[in-house]
Amino acid sequence: MCHAELVHELIMLFSILSILFTIPFGALPVFLITAICATLFDSMFVMIQRYNRPRLVRIYERQNK
Repeated sequence: MCHAELVHELIMLFSILSILFTIPFGALPVFLITAICATLFDSMFVMIQRYNRPRLVRIYERQNK
């Protein structure tokens, strides 16, 4: 679960870095809108994983007793 969260955080970083493609292509509004949308979309999964982690740890510990 931590691995999946890290992957989504990296995707968020790469989507922000996609704004650098405006240099060769020159379409700033397009890259800016897609970068913001992709970052918000992946942040949703990071929040879900952070919310569920303590619950899943408790379930895992309960099963291993």
